[in-house]
Amino acid sequence: MYNENSRAERERKTAKGQVEAFDGMNWAATDLTSLSFYF
Repeated sequence: MYNENSRAERERKTAKGQVEAFDGMNWAATDLTSLSFYF
C-alpha cells in the first residue's frame, strides 16, 4: 500500500496545505474576531 509515489504526492499536498494555513493565519491575525472563530 505504501510507496514513494503516494509519499511524494502527500508531501506536495502537505506543503501546499502549510502555505495555505500560513496565509490563513496571517489573515486571521489581522482580525481577532476571525481568530476567535477558529479557536
